[in-house]
Amino acid sequence: MIAKKFIYILIFSLGASNFLSCSKTSYKKASPIVEDNCVSISNIMVVKNMDSIWELRNEEEEHLFYFPNFEEADKTKIVLEHYQTKFICKCGEGYYTNSIGEENTNALIMQYQLSTDSSGIGNKEINSYNNSSEDCLPFNPEKLVARRSLDGNWYLIEKPGHSMFGFGKNEEECVKALSVIKKYGFNQSCFVGRANPSFSYLKRYREDIDTLIIF
Repeated sequence: MIAKKFIYILIFSLGASNFLSCSKTSYKKASPIVEDNCVSISNIMVVKNMDSIWELRNEEEEHLFYFPNFEEADKTKIVLEHYQTKFICKCGEGYYTNSIGEENTNALIMQYQLSTDSSGIGNKEINSYNNSSEDCLPFNPEKLVARRSLDGNWYLIEKPGHSMFGFGKNEEECVKALSVIKKYGFNQSCFVGRANPSFSYLKRYREDIDTLIIF
């Protein structure tokens, strides 16, 4: 009887261990092979539409983003042009700002951008954390984990407990976001318009070069 009870406890423990191991992916285990979800941009412009909402548009008047004011729309344009951005990409679904310019506090996405050589933006810049014209926070990629929380939702977390991005029930997009950061070497999370941003972007900080440009 005792032997059977021991076996039952062992099986239960192994099952619980497997369940817990499936509820997170560490940076070390994340694959750097990932398919980007991007759109190409060029000749972007800031416009005020017929509903008096500020937009960022691609060439041929294709809509890209809405903004609560001109300042944040213009700042986003400056950032994208400064880094010679060719592609805007995202993991997850949704937008930071809706069609009437209201900022969404529960946007289940992580935005990132690629330059003309298809590398992550910031590869030719020194640490933007010291750049007064940007709002960037550094993070340690090796401390990141894609994890399901007690509420059943998936988050990209910098251990021990800094939640960076939420993805709702979408485990695939959360793990993909971790792979994107690993693929491009991003280590800074940047924003336009906080506390609730209307736009966000990821950068790479390189210590081996010094080409900081204040814009």
